[in-house]
Amino acid sequence: MTIGTGRIPPTLIAEPRNSWIIAKATEKDMEMISKWIAKLDTPATIIDADTPLASIENKNLVAQRFFKLENYSPTLMIQLVKPVLSNSAYISAEENTRTLLIVDTVESLIHAEGIINTFDVPGTELAVPQIFNLTYADPAEVVQFITMLLSQGASNSKNNSGNISIRVSSGGYSISPAPSTSFSGSFMPTTSSAMIGASKIPVVLIPYHERKQIIARAPAEAMQQIE
Repeated sequence: MTIGTGRIPPTLIAEPRNSWIIAKATEKDMEMISKWIAKLDTPATIIDADTPLASIENKNLVAQRFFKLENYSPTLMIQLVKPVLSNSAYISAEENTRTLLIVDTVESLIHAEGIINTFDVPGTELAVPQIFNLTYADPAEVVQFITMLLSQGASNSKNNSGNISIRVSSGGYSISPAPSTSFSGSFMPTTSSAMIGASKIPVVLIPYHERKQIIARAPAEAMQQIE
């Protein structure tokens, strides 16, 4: 792809270790590149772990946040978080300290935090994570349909020992043992135990309408049903 005003496309090479950008371009393109770098090379607001992201009024503010993971690999978490970040986001993992650094808008950080809280739970190594890309269907509608299918299988597996409580919204869904089956209008992914087949691993499906994706975490037998 040709970028710039000249016939020869400019070349940009990032050197993160030295915080360098090596550029090769015509004089006119180099002027434009320099202007954009000057605009973009500004310090990001640092939001500490004790500050709720929802409390930041300007959701378009570009900010930096460190996330401390307790159970899930930071490197593997990158693959799950990337779909909810903007194209200009920066993300890096440090296995030694089990931290994830993300620089993006506050709105994207909120989405990323939801994914992290969903997957960074005890026993998560027993569940299978996967990202589904949709072409035509609405992610929230697909999640609701899969919820009903899984709940039917879960109810059968309990042999009348109780019902399954299902909670569905555009933000996600989970199913868990409860006195009665009910639907809730608001929901954040939880890690409450869900009986699906012979497993007691929570199933979580998170739909993202803008990217037409569904991020899933489920035991292997449930993931086969979802696929």
